[in-house]
Amino acid sequence: MRAILLLVFLVGVTFTATAADRAPYFTPPIGSVLRKQLMDTVRIPAEEHLGQAVVFKVSALRVDDNWAFFLGTAIQPNGNPVDFRKSKAFRDNPRETKSEIEAGMLYGGVTALLKREGNRWRVVTITYDASDVHWLDYGQKYGAPHRMISDIIR
Repeated sequence: MRAILLLVFLVGVTFTATAADRAPYFTPPIGSVLRKQLMDTVRIPAEEHLGQAVVFKVSALRVDDNWAFFLGTAIQPNGNPVDFRKSKAFRDNPRETKSEIEAGMLYGGVTALLKREGNRWRVVTITYDASDVHWLDYGQKYGAPHRMISDIIR
């Protein structure tokens, strides 16, 4: 009898998700107020980091009631790649950044996790030109819904 109860418990635990993981996520349509709010929230630190005006090529934008996850590429408003010689990294360490540019390591990649605070969005964390899937621990690290983030690489 104990074995059956243990099995029922383990099956229940396995299939029980947090409310955040069960909550559906969606992608706000191009031109929507919500998408503009999110892009503008990400754009502020991205432009500061890159030292120039940017727009984004969106690879993934997922939103639920309280969280948003963005994965994309920053480009200049005219469609050209960003000029990394204008970036904070280049100003701080031109030799290393020049080597990274020449090696093709910089591509304008931006990953951001945002959280809703009232009627505004706040950047929880933002990363530039990542070379790995660093966001997989955002659920554990920041409390973001795991499902919203984990299946991006599928």
